[in-house]
Amino acid sequence: TYLTRLWCIMELFTFVHMGGKAEDIVFVPVLRQGVEQDELALINGGFGKFNAKRCTCFDPEDKESMLGIIRAAFGSLLGFN
Repeated sequence: TYLTRLWCIMELFTFVHMGGKAEDIVFVPVLRQGVEQDELALINGGFGKFNAKRCTCFDPEDKESMLGIIRAAFGSLLGFN
């Protein structure tokens, strides 16, 4: 669920915005035994369908603030996605 939680995405945003390279980010999937391939397929599909606007956040005001920060840095959410 990392790719669906906006606070987690903001960690990635901050890393890249501070000069880090996206290709230096290493994701280590945590998979349940017996369904590893299914879960890995879901994770990989999540990358392809990622949309920051669909991310969840407990506080709607926090969500709008963070999306605004992303828009300001990338020109649009599409530029970030």
